[in-house]
Amino acid sequence: MAAFKRWLIAGIGVAWAALPAAPQAAPLAMVDDFSGTCGTILVCAGNAEVVGAVLRLTPAAPTQSGAAWLAVPVNLTPGTGFVSSFKFRMHGGGGAESADGLAFLLAADPTSLGHPDRYGGSMGFEGVTRTLAVEFDSFKNGEDASSNHVAIDRNGVLTNEAASNPYGVAECGFGVGITTPGCLSDGNVWTATVAYDGEDGTLGVTVRDGDAAVRQAINGYAVDLQALLGGTQAYVGFAAGTGDGFQNHDLLGWRFALTDGGDGSSKTGDEVTVAEPASAAALLAGLLGLAGLRRRRD
Repeated sequence: MAAFKRWLIAGIGVAWAALPAAPQAAPLAMVDDFSGTCGTILVCAGNAEVVGAVLRLTPAAPTQSGAAWLAVPVNLTPGTGFVSSFKFRMHGGGGAESADGLAFLLAADPTSLGHPDRYGGSMGFEGVTRTLAVEFDSFKNGEDASSNHVAIDRNGVLTNEAASNPYGVAECGFGVGITTPGCLSDGNVWTATVAYDGEDGTLGVTVRDGDAAVRQAINGYAVDLQALLGGTQAYVGFAAGTGDGFQNHDLLGWRFALTDGGDGSSKTGDEVTVAEPASAAALLAGLLGLAGLRRRRD
């Protein structure tokens, strides 16, 4: 019998070490194998598709734009926070250089994410209002301070707020085949964690390049998510883009948990395991009412 594909929702311990901001949080959504997720638990748009067990937001080809998000929104009521930890790999660069990067994001309305016009430095989300994006940018466009940075963008405007350079590496050079440690496009599997404290309205980001030490990229960034999104409903997902330069933007795994606040305690409910993609479509309505999966205490 083939090994079960692990799509877990709710109260189990987090296997990844990269949840420093909320170590007690149990995953609301947990994906280790993306096979069959597009069209079931995820909406995939633009050039995003599953390749094997990997969610490929864009292939290594020019002018691509892709996005994927949970099919049912989460409910970020006042005081509710979240922890999102994911593994990604940017590799196979071509064209002029490896470009452009990917973003984790929350959107009030995700329907235009991954639109073909949002290729290149738009990273699949530029121009989409009522969004918060944490970008992992590997190419220096006109608005960028460096070719290797983590930053925050609001309302689809590429302002690069709170920008920082992973491991202190600001420039990774031009061309393809980047292997410099600390460069987001070095071909390693990176782990990123985005944690939002719903009690004090601050967001933090950590990154880890392969087996290197975890580094804080953003700390204490103030944002009122309810005001930014225009309500408590948020679609959670990812986007990416390529231009004349390109690379594969791959997601290899994802954990997402809602938290009660700064103590990191989980708001999730009973454990549910979806074993096979074929059954996921039938169970989508019941299993992915994410607000309903946790015990209703709002």
